[in-house]
Amino acid sequence: MAAYHACLGCGLRDGVYNVELKMTELGPRLIEINARMGGFYLRDWILQLYGVDMLLAAFMVACGVRPRLPSATDLPAGGHFAGVMCVVSQHLQALRTTSRLTYLRSLHQEGAIFLNEFAAADELIAGEYEEPFCNVAMRDTCGERARQRLLSLCQALGLHCPPHYDLKFFLSHFS
Repeated sequence: MAAYHACLGCGLRDGVYNVELKMTELGPRLIEINARMGGFYLRDWILQLYGVDMLLAAFMVACGVRPRLPSATDLPAGGHFAGVMCVVSQHLQALRTTSRLTYLRSLHQEGAIFLNEFAAADELIAGEYEEPFCNVAMRDTCGERARQRLLSLCQALGLHCPPHYDLKFFLSHFS
């Protein structure tokens, strides 16, 4: 509701927007609103959890067609996701050994993980302005269990790289 009201307050009525909020002790606080769909893995996660295709909805709105979407009260989440963005500067060693893309794909096909690829395997090159290489995620009916399963998986795959990419620390903010 906070995201919806923030959009209305800015005069945004029709469209798909990426609204980022931070939950505080005093309630939600607006960080930013982007006049675009959320990026990377969000379309896939929203489709998996809620059965709503945000890209299709954005196209429909752009064409002047009102998408038929369930109301927020009719839309119970189908679980929780916890994921990690893999970046070449922090995960190159693992992506070339314990977390090869072929292995991650096989885990995804088995349903053990959710994998979103953002670059080809031959693009394992770190740059000054780095984009994520892929996202590895776990889904569970319980958010805490999803986080614990993700941490265990990433420790086994070499994607938990403290102190520079400390997944345990990152996940501690979501308890």
